Amino acid sequence: MSEVLPMKNTPISRFTGSNNDLPRPALAGFWRLAGAGLCEAGRSRLRPFAVAALCAIMALRLTAHAADPDLSNLDKDAVVKKPATTPPYRTRGVQRPPTRGYDPKRGVVKIEEGDGTVKELPYVVLPILFRVNSDELFDAQSEENLRKLAAKLQEPQLLGARFLVEGHTSTEGDSAHNKTLSERRADRIFSLLVRKFGVEPGRLSAIGFGPTAPEVDPERSEQDRQRNRRVLIVKESNGQ
Repeated sequence: MSEVLPMKNTPISRFTGSNNDLPRPALAGFWRLAGAGLCEAGRSRLRPFAVAALCAIMALRLTAHAADPDLSNLDKDAVVKKPATTPPYRTRGVQRPPTRGYDPKRGVVKIEEGDGTVKELPYVVLPILFRVNSDELFDAQSEENLRKLAAKLQEPQLLGARFLVEGHTSTEGDSAHNKTLSERRADRIFSLLVRKFGVEPGRLSAIGFGPTAPEVDPERSEQDRQRNRRVLIVKESNGQ
């Protein structure tokens, strides 16, 4: 299937969500204004100029979404804190399910296990685009960003570390479908990192959470849904 530029009625999925246009609120007003101007130009004799301007704006939109990844957060240590005493709910024979929360300002996922163990694991949201309802990468820049991630994972200070690829969606759409889609996309990233870019498979794992582990909860707007559609690389353990 050949690539197409993202027209208004040809949405591209950001990371792992339902069908949606790429989120870039800062460009939204500019895009609407530019589109209106081009339509007006199209009604005049300036059609060649309008078409050229439209192509330039589209290229700007794609470029804005394919920025180089900042992977420096992966240099931080994963922190694991064991409880000093057995939690009361364990003494009563109750196994509490683990909880999982995301702190985008600090760039950590905080996990509290049933035994009271607390983990704070650094993560990076990967700037990767997928085709709508597919695990196929949308563009060459997405693959290039994966190559840069693989190079980062193979830096000396990270060679002994383990990482988890997480796929996430918003709550929009069918929950079972989104869960499956997030799993497929996480698996695709895992496969590309291992088979194409040479990361050792024993250092990676992949999981798709669907809509069950949001960054923003509850979702009240399209911006919230866009933030919840994402693929993460999480540092589960530190290097040697």
